[in-house]
Amino acid sequence: MIVRDRNHPSIVIWGARLNETPNNVPFYASTNQLAHALDDSRPTAGAMAGMRLTTDYEQDVFAENDYSSVRDAAGDKQPSLAPPVDGVGRPYLVTEAVGTLSGPARFYRRTDPQAVQQGQATAHARVHDIAASDDRYCGLLAWSGFDYPSGSGGNVYRGVKYTGVVDLFRVAKPGAAIYRAQVDPRVKPVIAPAFYWDFGPSSPVTSLPAAMICANLDRLEVYVGGSHFSTAWPDTADYGSLAYPPSFVDFRGVDGTARPDLRIDGYLGPDLVASRLLASDPSFDRLLLVFDDGEIEGDGVDATRLVFRAVDRYGAPRPYVTGQLALDVEGPAVLVGDNPFDFSAAGGVGAVWIRSLPGSAGTVTVSASHPSLGRAVARVRVRLAFGLAALPIGSRAPG
Repeated sequence: MIVRDRNHPSIVIWGARLNETPNNVPFYASTNQLAHALDDSRPTAGAMAGMRLTTDYEQDVFAENDYSSVRDAAGDKQPSLAPPVDGVGRPYLVTEAVGTLSGPARFYRRTDPQAVQQGQATAHARVHDIAASDDRYCGLLAWSGFDYPSGSGGNVYRGVKYTGVVDLFRVAKPGAAIYRAQVDPRVKPVIAPAFYWDFGPSSPVTSLPAAMICANLDRLEVYVGGSHFSTAWPDTADYGSLAYPPSFVDFRGVDGTARPDLRIDGYLGPDLVASRLLASDPSFDRLLLVFDDGEIEGDGVDATRLVFRAVDRYGAPRPYVTGQLALDVEGPAVLVGDNPFDFSAAGGVGAVWIRSLPGSAGTVTVSASHPSLGRAVARVRVRLAFGLAALPIGSRAPG
């Protein structure tokens, strides 16, 4: 692995000790030496569990899966600082945090209340802020990037661990909003709400004591129903060590029965550089279908993802959608995934993959229909693979 990947600039450290394993000094001393022999430009680490079994720790960076019991005033668990190992101060890398152990919930699903879904974003923001506030931390990896099927551990719901800030279909959740905002605004100004502008019965935005807006801008001007509602500033008191702290707005006094739109304007200095619109009126909600690629190869192997979701009139996500989504495919491809798709279980967003037929070329049209959201259509081109003659649809490729 080291020989294969050592020229990749994204590699910053080698794991020379298997995750959460007890001491085996001769073995891990040899793996550590081997890592340095194969690549002397990067340090080594090995993730511990609960600061246990730290005697004769060989690696350069002390790494721990830190779901500690240290709590802040709000009762949220925080990562703690690692003590020196054998009296030798080492950089401290948190290799796991948040997950289902130190956040506000065991699961983070799109069907959960808004407080849970936004709580994932605040938990990730908080642990990164703590790590960034002390030079003894050399980094923090929050668990996890993606939801994943799992048969181990107690925090599993129907065979899946919903710990990710991105779901099984690789679509970002509200919990990912804090990460989306950590980019230089001169590269990309970001306004990413960690909530839904929704006043429905499942979990209205008015149930949140403070709605979180993740942005990389100097200030936000918030308008409800066309009228100025508040000015939101980055929360440097609680998240001051983040490059771009989130802002918070209290919408509990808003009359949702009036179905007001929300507009968030973002400023860098005196300049308006970004704006987001969100609708509360669900009568204009619709289906949105988006292919990852405009073209795939007609070799019977190449495929592309088709994401579908319920959105408001401005294209913002709409939560808590029920009903079945039906898909129809026309053209030289097959659908890989669930059809019909249960929007109720997925919270209004999902994906399938469209795979080409061997020796094919042409246009693939996917039509989607939903009882309340109507119909939508998306298309992808299939180009003839080099060296393959076009075959009638449904026939088999040579060999």
